[in-house]
Amino acid sequence: MDASYSTVSSFFTQTFGLTIKVLGDHAGSDELVTRGSLREGDLLGLYLDADRLVAALLVGQSDETETRLKGLIEQRAVVDSGLFTAHSRELGEALPR
Repeated sequence: MDASYSTVSSFFTQTFGLTIKVLGDHAGSDELVTRGSLREGDLLGLYLDADRLVAALLVGQSDETETRLKGLIEQRAVVDSGLFTAHSRELGEALPR
């Protein structure tokens, strides 16, 4: 399905001093790619469906990153998972424009 979303659902919880946010609907995803570490309080997971971003898991991410991800989920943007997981890249370079 290539259609975009008109609204991105979101959920958050706070536990053990961490705020965990979930954006979008990961139920139909076929791949999860991550960067960062939950232990370090800086984790970002992208749920993909045929390389298209359908949901994200955020821990310790900025409001700017959250807003950008919501826009990318709305668009069902294509994500290069290899580029995203290449930790030598800045996050801004690893996400589609």
